[in-house]
Amino acid sequence: MTGMRNISGRIAKTTRRVGLLAIFLAATALAQGARSNLQEGNGPPVEPAFARVEEGLANGDADRLSPLLGSQTYLSLFDGSQGYYSSGQAFYLLQDFFRVNRPVSFKFVNKHDGDAPYATGEYQYETRGRRNVARVYAAFKRDGSSWKLSQLSIQ
Repeated sequence: MTGMRNISGRIAKTTRRVGLLAIFLAATALAQGARSNLQEGNGPPVEPAFARVEEGLANGDADRLSPLLGSQTYLSLFDGSQGYYSSGQAFYLLQDFFRVNRPVSFKFVNKHDGDAPYATGEYQYETRGRRNVARVYAAFKRDGSSWKLSQLSIQ
């Protein structure tokens, strides 16, 4: 009888150890999954939004920027336009801006992704036959499964 108790005691200890090991492994796997989701951002990549803004600014194409304009986009343009605008208002402001300040070239110099991605670059443009350079700052925010411009500054 004591031999049976020893065996059943060992089985109980082994079962508890296996159970604890299973809990430990499950917790480790969950923690690893959470960490990789944080590292990967677990959302849409921001690079296509960077590329769309780069193309829109390089070509002076407000239509190209239009899908990235949210319900409230902050614009700050060197022509004096500054404030929060609806997507329609921002579109027409940018269209007028590009008509007067025709782009020669544009390229992002720095890009930073993550939860609050942004990029900076140089906008070379021509106004009344004179070439100039302005600094650009573009910030993005996640909107569901896509990215929207939260701020665009051309100074």
